Amino acid sequence: MIFIITQTIKKMQTDKQVLTADATTSIIVADKRVHESAVVQYSCRRGASAQAGKLTITNKVTSVDVDTQYTGDDIGLTFSGSFSGNNILLDAALDSSANDVHFNYILTKINVS
Repeated sequence: MIFIITQTIKKMQTDKQVLTADATTSIIVADKRVHESAVVQYSCRRGASAQAGKLTITNKVTSVDVDTQYTGDDIGLTFSGSFSGNNILLDAALDSSANDVHFNYILTKINVS
């Protein structure tokens, strides 16, 4: 059996971002003209609590969907998506219950075929 892959993985990058307590931090994850979707695998810690997960970000042309799956503790972090010009943004909102969070992630972008 032969499978043909019609989507191209554009790039995989490892990065980190400090998420500020009681604020929303926007991270550019893709270009809406080029990328159909992006996947973010992440790990972060807030005090003694830890969380790891996977975010699937889908470019729906007029909106951005973010599917969130995680394991570990609820550290007061929620995700949504938006556009800014041609950039697809991952918006990470952190509550005010504790300190900032060091958000470590691997980003994979998938091109529109």
